[in-house]
Amino acid sequence: TTPGGYTQNVPAASVLAGQVDLNYPAWNVHLSDALRATEFVRDFGALSAAHRQPRFAYVALPDGAVSPQGVPAQAGIADEDRALGTIVDFLSHLPSWRTTVVFVLPAGARMGRDHIDASRTFALVVSPFVKHGYVGMRHLSTASVLKTVDRLFSLPPLSLGDLLANDMGDFFGDRADLRPYEAAGAAKPAGGR
Repeated sequence: TTPGGYTQNVPAASVLAGQVDLNYPAWNVHLSDALRATEFVRDFGALSAAHRQPRFAYVALPDGAVSPQGVPAQAGIADEDRALGTIVDFLSHLPSWRTTVVFVLPAGARMGRDHIDASRTFALVVSPFVKHGYVGMRHLSTASVLKTVDRLFSLPPLSLGDLLANDMGDFFGDRADLRPYEAAGAAKPAGGR
């Protein structure tokens, strides 16, 4: 087993060789999302330095601390927020920041109910091209993120779901704000930037 908790002797590992960071910590309530962020920064930073930075990356921050009722504990939420801040801080200091977009979605509507529907939740879009302070009011879903990614990569829809979904194009403006993000309390990579 690797430090990330993945068993190497399975068919998926050979199929995904070179495409998945096997040191990225698997879901484990005893591991922090800060640890996951540190590993993402290490791996993505090495790829970027070698001019092998991927055009698409998927990162999971699985809420390490969950209460017995299935609701993330305050410490787990803070850890997840710090981890996300660390990742965005890191990405915003790379030369590729001007062409980067980060979509942030919770894994489900487990964060609690609002006054209308338990399935309502949030999505964040982070990029130099997003409109500051913008709050979208159109119906969106996970398929909306997929449709937006399809359009960014000039890909056809993958399913009827993303074909019919609203995209998130209204979140973006015409002018980039290339100032890097400075995360409060984010762990800086060794050696600085």
